[in-house]
Amino acid sequence: MAIRKSGGDGGWRVSLAVPVRHRDLFAAALEGLGLAVTVGAGRRVRLRGYGAGTCDRASVAAALAVAAAAAGIDPPDIAIARLPATDWAARLNRDFPPIRVGRFYLHGTHVARPPPRGAIALRIDAGAAFGTGGHESTRLCLRALLRVARRRRVRRVLDMGTGAGVLAIAATKLTGATALAIDNDASAVAVARDNAAANGVGALVRVAAGDGYRADALTGEAPFDLVFENILARPVRRMAPALARRLAPGGVAVLSGFVARDADRVEAAHVAQGLVAAGRLREGDWVAVMMRRPRPAWRR
Repeated sequence: MAIRKSGGDGGWRVSLAVPVRHRDLFAAALEGLGLAVTVGAGRRVRLRGYGAGTCDRASVAAALAVAAAAAGIDPPDIAIARLPATDWAARLNRDFPPIRVGRFYLHGTHVARPPPRGAIALRIDAGAAFGTGGHESTRLCLRALLRVARRRRVRRVLDMGTGAGVLAIAATKLTGATALAIDNDASAVAVARDNAAANGVGALVRVAAGDGYRADALTGEAPFDLVFENILARPVRRMAPALARRLAPGGVAVLSGFVARDADRVEAAHVAQGLVAAGRLREGDWVAVMMRRPRPAWRR
């Protein structure tokens, strides 16, 4: 969810309905316009983007047309309406409840009550980057993290496409590992860096801008015991060779950001790079695929 303050001059709202499998693509298009985005549920989900000032209808239509072309569907019908003066950031933050995922307790600064005893608290306000924990794919990655941490020691973590930094922060708080968090969006880098500091792990989480595995920050950093890619199915498949080269023997990759129908193709792309399937987790239509690099066989 991306939230930007609209101040006291009112604003506007764009609404559209899209197939669930293209939800993130269209949400990203709206967020790219600097809008606050809320996402509904169901097989055909309702997206709403909130903006300040005056609506540039041509820019909205163009951004959604590009997303539709990438999805291979016709552009959706959109409805644009003016709104009264409202601080949408404050309103949406009030409506953002704490989320419990296993031992993790995600909450915003507006939540006054202390976290449950024994919980690992993650303070993540709705901000200008994806990953507050409200999306199924983020929760799936957190569940996978808990599973991996029970089975192996994690020292070095890579969070590729970090967004708000939730997964890198959670991994360091759970395991004490160091994490490298990379995103190609400068605003996401700033948000993730602030979130790491706010959660007391700024010294453990290094946040950097970069274009995927071509990021300069990756130089000399591999191999990693745990890699997160919570993005989309197509880029996850495309990055399989680069991921496989940077995963330590016995290391695990947690891949999400796509629906269950894409899981077999994502898994196959990584099996082709020498990784083996290590399980799947599912929530609704969304899935997380876990892949592992085998340890080399003992040789005399």
